[in-house]
Amino acid sequence: MLMKSELKAGPVFVRLENRIKAYFITCFMALTVFRVLEKKVNATLPRLATAFEIIRALREMLIVKTGKYYTAGFTRTDLTDALFKNSGIRPDCELLTDKRGKTSIRMSKK
Repeated sequence: MLMKSELKAGPVFVRLENRIKAYFITCFMALTVFRVLEKKVNATLPRLATAFEIIRALREMLIVKTGKYYTAGFTRTDLTDALFKNSGIRPDCELLTDKRGKTSIRMSKK
């Protein structure tokens, strides 16, 4: 079970009905996206990864800039391979150009 504490969601103080609905929809969409990711990741792993393991792996993944390229700054595991399988980028196996690295970082923040 995925808990609010695992997502590190802080307290939210909303009172207006439209803001409460917007917050609920945002949380529901984030949980839905995470569940889809979890299902795809676990379909490619030899053992099931827990929600906590996936969140920890995502938080520990760093992309570092070395000169004019971006590359992985984390240890490669079966879980990180599964997370990158459908992402279209493999910073653990390739050097990303400045433009592609910035685009990937910007997309990850959305």
